[in-house]
Amino acid sequence: MSNNYEMTAIISDALALPKPGEKAMDSLRVADRLAAAGYSKPRTITTREEVEALPDGSVILDSAGDVANLRDGFWFSYETSPMTHHRMAKYTPATVLYTPKES
Repeated sequence: MSNNYEMTAIISDALALPKPGEKAMDSLRVADRLAAAGYSKPRTITTREEVEALPDGSVILDSAGDVANLRDGFWFSYETSPMTHHRMAKYTPATVLYTPKES
């Protein structure tokens, strides 16, 4: 299921007609539900230090429009050969699309 469908389901549930005695959900509570489900605004990184700080499993959209995944210390993309952090930093600014949760 795509993220948009998941977000739509959460918002629809949060905005459902209230039961007798309950108040309707306001936008802050909808935002709280989305945050609790793990949704956040993508962030932009611009430096080699920020690239290096991303945990293994992270996914970014680089400035060339390519998606790359960090695995075992190297960035993998369908468009290029594996890259080091230093080389990937040349493709910033990049949008962080996903970072795995700490276990």
